[in-house]
Amino acid sequence: MFTATTKEIISPIADVISQLIIRNAEAEQNNSAMEDISEYSTLVVEQIQNFINVVLSIIQSQEADEILKSEMSEGKQIVEKAAENMLGSAKCLKEDPCSKEGRDLLVDATKGILEGITTLLNSYDDSHVRKIVLLCNDLISYYEQCKDNTDPSKIVEAIKVCSRYSVKLASLATQRIAEFLSDSLKKELKEAIDLLVKTSPLLISSCKPYLQHPDNKDSANNFHNVCKSLIIATEDIRRIVQISEVDDTSFVKIGALTELINGMDADEKDMIDAIKNKDVKAFNEAQASYDNKAKQFIEEAQEIINKIDDDNEKKKLQDLIDSVKTSTETAHNMGNKCANEKFEDEVDNNNLINQLKYNTSCAKFVNSELNRQLMGNMAKLCDDISNKNDETTSFGNAYKKAISPNEQLQKEDIDRLNKNIEKLSDDYQTMNDKVSAEHDSSVNDAIEKKKENVDRMKDILIDALQATSENPNDPNLRKNLDNVAGVWTDQVNALKESLVVEPGLYTTQELLSNTMGNLTNSINRLANENDTLTPEEAEKIQKEALASAKQFIDIAKHEMNNTEDEAYRMELQKCIDEVERVMPLLSEPYNASDNTDLLGAAKKLSGLLGALNGLMKLKIPNSTTVTEPPKPPVIEEKKPIVVKQSNVPLPEPIKPSTSKTQESSKPVIIEPEPEPEPEPEEPMPEIEPLSQEESKEFPIKAAGRELKLEAAQWDGSKNTIITKVNIVAQKMEELSAIHSNLTSNPIAKKEMIQKALEITQVTNSLLKDCRELAESCTDKRLKMQLLNTVDRLNTLAQQLRVVTAVKASNPKDLDTDNQLFSCASNLTETMKRLLRDSEAASVRCNFKTSGTAALAVIKFKKNLKNNKFAAAFKKPTATAKTAGVSTALQQ
Repeated sequence: MFTATTKEIISPIADVISQLIIRNAEAEQNNSAMEDISEYSTLVVEQIQNFINVVLSIIQSQEADEILKSEMSEGKQIVEKAAENMLGSAKCLKEDPCSKEGRDLLVDATKGILEGITTLLNSYDDSHVRKIVLLCNDLISYYEQCKDNTDPSKIVEAIKVCSRYSVKLASLATQRIAEFLSDSLKKELKEAIDLLVKTSPLLISSCKPYLQHPDNKDSANNFHNVCKSLIIATEDIRRIVQISEVDDTSFVKIGALTELINGMDADEKDMIDAIKNKDVKAFNEAQASYDNKAKQFIEEAQEIINKIDDDNEKKKLQDLIDSVKTSTETAHNMGNKCANEKFEDEVDNNNLINQLKYNTSCAKFVNSELNRQLMGNMAKLCDDISNKNDETTSFGNAYKKAISPNEQLQKEDIDRLNKNIEKLSDDYQTMNDKVSAEHDSSVNDAIEKKKENVDRMKDILIDALQATSENPNDPNLRKNLDNVAGVWTDQVNALKESLVVEPGLYTTQELLSNTMGNLTNSINRLANENDTLTPEEAEKIQKEALASAKQFIDIAKHEMNNTEDEAYRMELQKCIDEVERVMPLLSEPYNASDNTDLLGAAKKLSGLLGALNGLMKLKIPNSTTVTEPPKPPVIEEKKPIVVKQSNVPLPEPIKPSTSKTQESSKPVIIEPEPEPEPEPEEPMPEIEPLSQEESKEFPIKAAGRELKLEAAQWDGSKNTIITKVNIVAQKMEELSAIHSNLTSNPIAKKEMIQKALEITQVTNSLLKDCRELAESCTDKRLKMQLLNTVDRLNTLAQQLRVVTAVKASNPKDLDTDNQLFSCASNLTETMKRLLRDSEAASVRCNFKTSGTAALAVIKFKKNLKNNKFAAAFKKPTATAKTAGVSTALQQ
């Protein structure tokens, strides 16, 4: 396992060994004498002896188990033999610089040193993992005893042990976090520990009512479900600490509707190009593709609309989707007419272009509204199932009835809570699968994990509610319910943060626009429908407006805590303070007689939030989301030419003094936002993906080629980051060629080590640029995301050097090939992530920064020509690469 400790110790040793291998390879290649390495060898052996002394102290310690003692004794013998060979080699080569025996001993020594030290480090690391795993196994065993026992005394004893063991496990597992080199693993383990720590107190609080009322089914279920939850949390810790090689592979996730709209956008551009070129065949092909995507979009959007509960929102969205249907048919008919005319009529052509742009904009607006609707629903549902203090929420209603001696918790109350929990899950799934913009798949992994935690806690919560409802005056039941409710609320709020507060599933711009849109809709309904709303309806809308305002403030606070721009943070804090002073006015209980005051407070709050929204939009990158309904296209009518006969001479036509008069007679074409003219680019050579057969045969080459395809998405002409990634990709392909000749070409050992060194040097230079870029980034989240990827890549580059040194020392060792292929694959995946993280950080940078990184920020732009090509082959290439690595490892 390559950990932080292993990295610190093995990397400098690998550097020394690499130099010895290179010197030996050069002497063999040139058939020349080997230089005297006596002094060098003595120094290396002294360092090895110091290391062996540390190993001996570990072996002799009482904490060492028999496995560790045995493995370390074996590793110690390997290292001692290697040190002996090193001294023997130096002696032979000093007596005879061309001695074959001396060179063979040197090869054996270098191989033994790396193998022995790696074995010792892995043994020591494995022993720590074993301690945690054994503790997890014991803890799980005691949790199962708690769950399965009926003897109160045995349950109490088991709980005492569980309390001690859970604290010890949390401590040992927390220490393990520092050893992980993967940021995702660190985060995953930390969250698993937090869950165990927060859930552990429920074991005691749920046990008391269970022992007090052993025949009560709900109390028993509550206690047993707590035990099951703790077992799962412990199993999760056990699983994570045993991960030896993390797979940081991720991919870009995008909703089906968003993907269809992107396709419609591309087809629209192709149709416009065909119109301008008067290419009927190309137009017909693009039109058929466009119509097919529009039809799919309408069908899938309709399915989502049919599930919406709010009648007002449902009608509004239905009207929008109907307008897309009509507009699509109109565009199709206009297209057929223009194609039949072979695009000779400029007025008809311009009208068609207007209609196409309008139709695509309508589809984008529908998708944005669905996005807003789903986000608003998820926010409301999270509040509904987590707020026990509001009796109108499903959780508040169930909690109130459970603790009340005068009211009885009914099945329909539990069903209502269950229904809203399931609805939250359904809305997330719809959002993720259908309307989400591009986002990293790791976002979904984190959300799914939090959803699992919520699902497990749901059973515990419902059992606690039902048990308390049967005996609301029992203090133990009430205390347990409050403890469960606290953990439940924490878990739901953590899920809410990932769903609708933190950027991830949504961009920050989408979070702001959607929340502001929901707030504006609520306030407009209060203002415009005041006379027709019942008090209950008005109170509901008031609460929705307040919930949207609170969510907006949560997003603003996250942005404030996330930025490193001090002036911007102070401005945000000032605006947030003003909003929070006004918000209590909207929190007052609804009273129909005070409706005017309520509406005034709502409008004032809306104005303050609008100012806050404007402030953040100045700092946040623009979004492609369409937030306003598009204006209908201007269709220019063709006027007939009428010639009048008259004997009176017509006056001379007055020539217009400006060009505006001439332009006014031309049909108006809806144009997108003006974009800067692209700079002329040198033609980029096409990058061909490897065939599946070649990828299987040459996994390192496949990894390098995949990296080239990824980098081809961006223009690298003025971007040092892209340029250096391409250099690394090329050198990986060269490393693959050297590796193929390793057993047949003696000098290949030196070349392999040298090539790995070159990759490391270029990577270090690349990482320097990325660190400068990160320092310029004012967004803490994006900055840390980039820096974590930089650290991961730095580790993998050093690991590549170590593995290549080991492989060069023993070219026929097939086990080292496994490590080399895996390292190359991980290096590619991490560098791909580095590109995405760099692009994300570049849009939140302080452009006053000077240096190469600042230039990279300005020029970090998509290479549209190569982007389609790279995207088209992205998944097949990844599959081929994985298959290649698997096949190579099996061979």
